[in-house]
Amino acid sequence: MTTPKIRFTSLADLVVSLPHQLGYRPVDSLVLTFLARGDAAPATSSPTRITLKCRVDLPPDARCRSQVVQMLADVVRREKPAGVILCAFETDQDSTETLAAVSRMCESKGVGVGGVARVRGDRWHEVGDDGGVWRTLPAVENVPAVADLVYRGMQPGPSRAELTARVWGRFDTDQADQAVLLAELDAYADRFLETLHRTRGPAREGEPSGAGSSSGTTDAAGAEESAGGAAAAGAEESSGGAAAAGAGPLVSELRFVERGARAWQRMLDTTPGAPTVRDLPPAVVAQGLAMLWDRDFRDALISWLAPGQLGPGMLPAEVWAAFVRHLPLSRLCDSRRLDRLVEVCGLVPDEVAAPVLSVTAQCAWILNNGTIANIAVERALEFQPEYTLAQLIDQLLQHGVRPPGGPFAVVA
Repeated sequence: MTTPKIRFTSLADLVVSLPHQLGYRPVDSLVLTFLARGDAAPATSSPTRITLKCRVDLPPDARCRSQVVQMLADVVRREKPAGVILCAFETDQDSTETLAAVSRMCESKGVGVGGVARVRGDRWHEVGDDGGVWRTLPAVENVPAVADLVYRGMQPGPSRAELTARVWGRFDTDQADQAVLLAELDAYADRFLETLHRTRGPAREGEPSGAGSSSGTTDAAGAEESAGGAAAAGAEESSGGAAAAGAGPLVSELRFVERGARAWQRMLDTTPGAPTVRDLPPAVVAQGLAMLWDRDFRDALISWLAPGQLGPGMLPAEVWAAFVRHLPLSRLCDSRRLDRLVEVCGLVPDEVAAPVLSVTAQCAWILNNGTIANIAVERALEFQPEYTLAQLIDQLLQHGVRPPGGPFAVVA
């Protein structure tokens, strides 16, 4: 996870700022903060620049500790930081041995360890330098780096456990509502499939021949099949793209693209007083979700929410035009839209959630929110391990690949 360039003057200041940088308060976590080359040691009065952070769960035993150290070694080897700071956020578990093992690993790779801290609540101590004396952390308002983060809109949100509950649909989600949404989604996908068959002819070999597959599968050719069977085969056709014979999309197909764009406009509406996703008619949510089984529509939505990945020329003109008509364009890193995506994820039943979870994970990764990205990918792969986009995002996250810079403004 990367952050805007901020500067701090003490290890205690860094510890106070980490919840703001991560977006939540770490619990039973080890956070590695990588430092840019040439920067001064963190515990001195000279400011130090942060380039990357990596958070992992504190390992519960020696075997897990070895696995965590190896995983972190891969990240250190790839990033080649000039220095690293280790902060362990504990509850009851003593992280001393884990911190020592990770410190040895970093030093063996020529990376200086600029500071090691253990944190419990509002108290902390610097391992190795203060004789184990626990001190009270500085107040947030007394740390200038935190004020800069707040100005940039970065503040601690829900805990990771609460975020997990929201993404997985364990937070105030009614199973009856999910059943209604699933029925709407199946019915709408059937209509979409019927339209494709009517306008383009019978399904080719490998294409779904009917509705009713609510599990969401991938055929031998690698084509993603929709919750209601509305998808294309190995060379998946977009409802907004060109048909295999070279013809453009028909008016009847474009209606589905238009409805999908209008649905997402309502699902992502962050204006004051807008209805929550939960308050929208299930039919509207189903219209938006069904179109995510179309790769062109799905990728266009990702590009719209997190610009900088695919340009308009790389996507079907009809899909992009529908987005221009119905979705407000923004070049801001708007976390409110990500919050709306998380709300959608919590409403969708597991068996049909992989597309929207993958969209959420991709947008979260691009917008530098590795926590939500990881949680969304975990759920997507738990129930549909063959979903290609989720697999790719998981690889990005597992290897700590940094998101590319996008055409964002930090503030309006």
